Amino acid sequence: MFFLLTALMTAIAFIPAIQVNRVIMDGNDVIAVDDVLVTLEYVHSVELMRIVETYTVSNCKITLTNFTWSGAGAGLPTLTDSPNHIRHISRGYSLENITLPLRLAIDVKYRLNPRITVNGEEVLVKDRLIVEACSHESLAEIIRCRIEGCLIG
Repeated sequence: MFFLLTALMTAIAFIPAIQVNRVIMDGNDVIAVDDVLVTLEYVHSVELMRIVETYTVSNCKITLTNFTWSGAGAGLPTLTDSPNHIRHISRGYSLENITLPLRLAIDVKYRLNPRITVNGEEVLVKDRLIVEACSHESLAEIIRCRIEGCLIG
C-alpha cells in the first residue's frame, strides 16, 4: 500500500502546476482554488470612523472592489487624489474598482478593532494578511491541502 501511494504521489508531482490564489494569515498558508473575497473592517486610528475595504481575487488579478469611509482624515483618499474613482455616497465616500498588483499585504496589528472575512468566514489575523493571485501550485500540494484542511474554495 505504501509503495502504491508513493508511486501515485511521484506521478502527480510531474503534472504541471495549477494556478491558484493564496491567502496567508500570520504565516499560515491557505490555498484557494477558486475566487477569493476578502473584507476588512476597522476603525480609523485618528478619526475613529468605520472603514470597510473589500477585495476580490479572480482571473489572475486583485481588485479593490470597494473602500468606504465617512469623511476626511489622515491617510484617507481625497477627491484630488483620485477624482475618477471616488464617489459621494449617503454617509461618506466610496472608492471602487481599482486593479492592484498580484500580491496584496494588509497589516492589521496597528488597526483598531479589525475584522477580516475570507469568502464569508471570519478569520483571526493578528499581524498580517497576504493575498496572492495566480500562484502556481502542484496537484500534489492541492491534494495535501485537501486532506489537511488548508484548501478553501
